[in-house]
Amino acid sequence: MQSYLVIGRGEGVQKKVNELVKKLGCQPMPFPLAKIADVRELSKFSRLALSEKTAVVIENFGFATEEAQNAFLKALEEPQKNLYYVLTTQNLENVLPTVLSRCQIIEISNSQFPVSKEISEQTETFIKSTVGEKFKITSRITKRDEALEFVEELILGGSKNLAENPHYADFLSQAIKTLANLKANGNVQLQLTNFMVSLETFNSIA
Repeated sequence: MQSYLVIGRGEGVQKKVNELVKKLGCQPMPFPLAKIADVRELSKFSRLALSEKTAVVIENFGFATEEAQNAFLKALEEPQKNLYYVLTTQNLENVLPTVLSRCQIIEISNSQFPVSKEISEQTETFIKSTVGEKFKITSRITKRDEALEFVEELILGGSKNLAENPHYADFLSQAIKTLANLKANGNVQLQLTNFMVSLETFNSIA
């Protein structure tokens, strides 16, 4: 694995990045990435022959445009031998599932929504539940803040399981879309219902 995504807020993020870069034996190279022009500049650097291990550190990756994140995928898929990528984000909702699937997820203790083993297991159980069981769970969620917390935990749990099952990228894509609709004041039960229906496409997740 040559790509890492550190999730969290505050000073703990920088500390974790420093520890990771040191553990990898790399020289850190901070690089701002927000738009596709930045990706093109990074591509020029990544084509250079590197004599020593280098870690490109991209802070607040979640703020990058969707176009930029899509363009960045090629860098994650085909890194040269001495090049590593260390990304940071405050949360996962603005990071494309395709990016998540290519990174090792590292969450720090002060992250807004910690990725605990319990959340990971609950997400897996929820996905494997029958349609009726899923609707029984979501029918009890009537308030927007409850719905937001529910979907955010599913996103975090799904991201934790990506390393073992790439099909979670599809699940995450739908969950992130649902979260965005909820934040845009979409009807709570309607958005959750649409989410449940979309999950039937991913019954092969195991």
